[in-house]
Amino acid sequence: MIDRHVSLTALADLPATGATSRWVDGDVGLHVLDHPGPASSTLAPLVLVPGISMPAMGMDFVARDLAATHRVLVTDVRGRGLSQSGPDYSMTAC
Repeated sequence: MIDRHVSLTALADLPATGATSRWVDGDVGLHVLDHPGPASSTLAPLVLVPGISMPAMGMDFVARDLAATHRVLVTDVRGRGLSQSGPDYSMTAC
C-alpha cells in the first residue's frame, strides 16, 4: 500500500470550506471531507463521489451549497487526493 503525502499548501483551502478532514479505515485508507450542515437538520446525509480524476476539494462548490440543508460527505476516491492507493481498482474493490 502506498501512502499519499500532500504538502501543507495543498491543504490551505481546507479551513475555508467549513469541512472537517476525516479518514475511513479499511483495506485502503480513504479520506473524506465532512461538511456538517445545519445542526437542526433531520435529513439524511449526502455522499458525493467525485469523478475519477477529481479530488474531494474539487467538489467544494457543490458541497457548500448542499450543506445549507444536509450534512455532506465528499470522498477522495482510491488513489486520489489524500486517499491511499491500492492494488486493485475494480468496481468491487472501489
